[in-house]
Amino acid sequence: MNQKRIGTLLMLCLTVMFSGLLLTAQPAEAHNWLGDCVVDFDNTFALTNIYGQARGNFGVSTGINASGDLEVCDPSKHQACWTYRHRCFGNYINVEDMTYGHIHLTFESPSLLTPCFGDPGDGYGAGYGCPVGNGCLAADWIHEPRKLGTHNKDHWIKIWMEDRVTHQPRVFDMPIIRVTGTEPIQFWFRKTDGSWWYWSSLAPNPWLVGGWVQDVTEVRIRGAQAASGPYFIAAFSILD
Repeated sequence: MNQKRIGTLLMLCLTVMFSGLLLTAQPAEAHNWLGDCVVDFDNTFALTNIYGQARGNFGVSTGINASGDLEVCDPSKHQACWTYRHRCFGNYINVEDMTYGHIHLTFESPSLLTPCFGDPGDGYGAGYGCPVGNGCLAADWIHEPRKLGTHNKDHWIKIWMEDRVTHQPRVFDMPIIRVTGTEPIQFWFRKTDGSWWYWSSLAPNPWLVGGWVQDVTEVRIRGAQAASGPYFIAAFSILD
């Protein structure tokens, strides 16, 4: 990204209204940063460990049985469940549905926009594929480019960092989020003192939010009031 683009984005962020007040950067608390982890939605680890590799565009809450097989989450049977779980620095970034019982992990390949459905016979059923002759070749689901999509604009998504040992929430920063598609989002974050802060509307763009989204325990996203349909997120970055 060139310097002019970065400068433009910084000016955009600095003029966004925050809870009705102009944002001003606050000093960050001390961190022992392990690095900048980019969370996207075609991560091999995350897609390998979600039910059916989200082969039909749907990501659902997933658990694991005693035999090591992935199943749709049943809290009465599974000790732990997750939806989209991206590994960062040995911990996990969790992206979860709060409204509809699923998220959409939407394929971006033009060859899958009008798909057939292929079943590789692994027990998880059919998923998006490409026509080959009179048949259908199942896509390589864990290696296909994707983005996060929602059911509608009222769909709430939760993002949090899970400690790899205790499985409890960890404090993190989010330096940037890339909103894609055509619809704006609301962006909420919870500080370590329990207070919630938000932007009421972030249009499709890469947004440099790191001056404010520091030392947070949770981020929540939904469509802005002005949105007319589902919204999409291409990626975001995390500092631990």
